[in-house]
Amino acid sequence: MATYLVTWNPERWSNFEISDLKGKLQSGQKAELRWSCRNRHVQNGDRIFFMRQGVEPRGIFASGISTSSVFEDVHFDSSRINEMTTYIKVDLDTILEPVSENILFKSELHPSALHLWETQSSGIMLPLEIALDLEDRWLNFLDQNDFRNRPVGAGFGSPPQNKLVEEAAINEVINFYTENGWDVVSVERDRCGYDLVCTNGLKREDVEVKGVSGSSCNFILTAGELRQANNNSNFVLCVVVNALSDPIIYRFNGEDIESNFSIEAVSYRLKLLRD
Repeated sequence: MATYLVTWNPERWSNFEISDLKGKLQSGQKAELRWSCRNRHVQNGDRIFFMRQGVEPRGIFASGISTSSVFEDVHFDSSRINEMTTYIKVDLDTILEPVSENILFKSELHPSALHLWETQSSGIMLPLEIALDLEDRWLNFLDQNDFRNRPVGAGFGSPPQNKLVEEAAINEVINFYTENGWDVVSVERDRCGYDLVCTNGLKREDVEVKGVSGSSCNFILTAGELRQANNNSNFVLCVVVNALSDPIIYRFNGEDIESNFSIEAVSYRLKLLRD
């Protein structure tokens, strides 16, 4: 998943109904919009941040995930209706009203990427380091301003946010093992109750990785993962806190989980009795 920055200049296009999209999100509805994007490499599932340019306040005011690849349609500018331009569709997870609400100001973004924050081109791809830093700053900003009240990562955040946190956590754990002389094989696609098989000579660890953007070890463990913890002597749980900023790995053997964590059921499966 790549991360892209699209832009909005209200001096050039003021016909943007932020309140309607914000209302949909607040009522639990899907908030999808079409947006002009000059970069033809954007794919379905990529991370998208919206940058307000032109008049102040300037900065990040919305985020979401692309639900299409790039496509052509009639130009959004009514004075250019005989022209075509390129668009993407975006499913928003957050949108703020820049005039009446705080936004993540340009001055609060990574200082070494000033040339990116000044862009007028919609659809520039952010380098991985800058993308991870932006995601972390955005989540912290939303928390500090009470725009979000749930932890991110390990099943609690939005899909794009969780994916970034989980990828960063997996990479951190792989680096930890390989730097200590272990061979690592990913079995994430096998859905076997852990993510990595790590071997070092005769030693083997079946490692489940949980990533959290904050500093609290608060995450979701599936029933299958808990069974592995209880029954697999090779099972190891690695929890990566601050996964997007200053990661720290906590390791637990399966037998240590119940003594170190409180476990609370967060969902149940119901089956009709007569079936």
